[in-house]
Amino acid sequence: MEIWYWASWTGRPGYAAAKAVPGTLPAVIKATISNAADSTWTIRVFNATNDCFKDTTIRVKAAPVKPTIAQKSGSPICRTNGTTYTIKFTATGGTVVTTPTLVVTGDSIANIPIATASVKLIISSTGGCKDSITVSAPGCLIPCVKPNAGTDQTIACTNNALPTSFDLADAASGQQWKIISPVPAGASISVTTPAGAVAGTIVAGVYKFRLQTQSDSVNCTDKVQVTIQPCNQTPKIWGWNFTCADGVKVDIVSKGVGQSSPTAGCSGSGTATMAVPNGNTADSIYVVAIYENGNPGASIIFEDAADGDYIANRFEIGNGEYVYHTKIPATTGISTTDNTQFCQLQSLVAYVFRKQTGFASVGLYTCASAQRRLCSSIRQINPASRLRCPHGQRHYGNG
Repeated sequence: MEIWYWASWTGRPGYAAAKAVPGTLPAVIKATISNAADSTWTIRVFNATNDCFKDTTIRVKAAPVKPTIAQKSGSPICRTNGTTYTIKFTATGGTVVTTPTLVVTGDSIANIPIATASVKLIISSTGGCKDSITVSAPGCLIPCVKPNAGTDQTIACTNNALPTSFDLADAASGQQWKIISPVPAGASISVTTPAGAVAGTIVAGVYKFRLQTQSDSVNCTDKVQVTIQPCNQTPKIWGWNFTCADGVKVDIVSKGVGQSSPTAGCSGSGTATMAVPNGNTADSIYVVAIYENGNPGASIIFEDAADGDYIANRFEIGNGEYVYHTKIPATTGISTTDNTQFCQLQSLVAYVFRKQTGFASVGLYTCASAQRRLCSSIRQINPASRLRCPHGQRHYGNG
């Protein structure tokens, strides 16, 4: 008995790829058969002495090829000013679909909203094999369209009573109001969006607000501040005196801002800044803003280098001169913003106090008009010591 096999019949006695397999059973007829494509094989058990045989047909199916998919280098890509992104990929052996369902064009998926955190790409072959990848949204930088928080406000008392509410500018779609801490001591307020209505327990002081996009992670904001003036605030006659003590050094820092004689009735807005050298080592600093031929109202706000705000009240000197002064802690710089009468702001002055051995003085240190005597009744009690309380004529303006 012989065993024959072939892949195709060409007519007896010749069998294509026929082969006799001698020996006992079981026997290895063909050790390897390629599964790259479908094939059909016939096995014949043949008795050569009488031509009896039995055929058995075996069909070998090609092995399914698993599809593959991979993300292209540099993908995903931010598009449309950071509001959408595109995914590019390479794929073989199947059809690509996505979760969530998106339009696949060639080797890319375009115009995916940036809010879509991730996309799963699935490739399937006709044989049912699959492969997949998940692509996360890129960190696109959305260009800032800066909100408009409006101009700073100063609100005076009505009938000698503090306000119980005030309004900010309306927030546009996709924007919201936030309160910038801290608020003045004793205050407790809330702000609504989009109306910008502020209400609660309101005390005199400076309140700061930020108008921003709805997402806290996007740093695209504008700020505004509202100053609530104290009640019973009327122009005062100059009266800011303090005593120079032994071991106290007083340095004067000044800066001309406008004209020495500003035009009466002028208007304008601006911010004046002044550095205070070594002010961070001071024990205290008294700051003064000098206006002439007009003033912006009962009080202004000084801001230090750490963005701290301090109310400075108005004092009337006479001859159309007004000064605003207050005491602030150690700082390396001051500024004040005036949205109405900036053109009448003549100069800024800072009196920097610090304890220092070797300085001695007695008497009354009287801060008077910027164009008058600054120190009076001061004498040096120890000739070996140095006296640093300022005295004499000094003019703060353009010169």
